[in-house]
Amino acid sequence: VISLLTTLADSGLVKSADYQSFFNNLFFDAKIEMKKQQGKDERKMEASKKSDDIDYVEPVNYRYLNSNQKETLTDYAVLLAPFYKQNNNVQKLFGRMLATKNNELKLNAAITLIKNNQPVPDSIFSELAANDRTRGKLYKELSAIKKLQLFPAKYKTQVDLARSFLVADKNYDKIDSIVFIDKQFSGFEHSRGMAYFFKYRVK
Repeated sequence: VISLLTTLADSGLVKSADYQSFFNNLFFDAKIEMKKQQGKDERKMEASKKSDDIDYVEPVNYRYLNSNQKETLTDYAVLLAPFYKQNNNVQKLFGRMLATKNNELKLNAAITLIKNNQPVPDSIFSELAANDRTRGKLYKELSAIKKLQLFPAKYKTQVDLARSFLVADKNYDKIDSIVFIDKQFSGFEHSRGMAYFFKYRVK
């Protein structure tokens, strides 16, 4: 139900006034989900510390790495964003989303705020663009809403974007290193373009 409502709200078929009477319920559930996410963040930090031990191998969480996996909090972000300006609690909730270790959620929260004409610190976009896993998606999302001017110019290169799409496509917990090798003009059927080649090593 929440997912369907989110889709309708995001497409403009349902206005915030239509579900305003359910605001308290939505906000309460969103806070619960945010607490769960903060717990995941803490466990991730602990796992990161343990990974410094050569004998410790952190298990790969493919569900977490799946860029197509829609976060529950992302739905609540879409539904609560229209109330951002007049509600301090919503602003605080978004602040916690932007501070999370889950870059997928952070990216979705930032895009949702931009769609609702709310400010997002430049540091958030710089952080997401610097990350190989999120750079490509950030570029695509900003392009879709015609806000590419917010994408950091430093990372707006074909090599950086190609690297991002390669890394995001791989279900590996950590890529130890990735190096650009060369580019070559190529074609297939009616499509022509430049192919970029990289070599990478999994940690």
